[in-house]
Amino acid sequence: MAIVIQYCTLTSVHERLVQLSPIKSHTGESIFVLLEEFLEKAGLNIVNCREQSYDNASNMSGKYKELQAYVKNKCNLAVYLPCTAHSLNLVGVHSVDC
Repeated sequence: MAIVIQYCTLTSVHERLVQLSPIKSHTGESIFVLLEEFLEKAGLNIVNCREQSYDNASNMSGKYKELQAYVKNKCNLAVYLPCTAHSLNLVGVHSVDC
């Protein structure tokens, strides 16, 4: 799992890859546990999250028991936006299939 954080300063927006972690399970709950562990170690509070973006896999984007739902449950200001790059890749793949 790659954890990328996007944050703002007074003058600009920054995006940083901060951690790569192996996962033992692909469920939204187990990935959320890894995310919470990372945030705790980094001294970051999830209630300060304002956006979350993942690929379009159901274990990440599902509304009820998947990663974005677990994050939203902890911080309802963390709006979920599907990753544009993954969405465009899917459009390209399906276009070629036609």
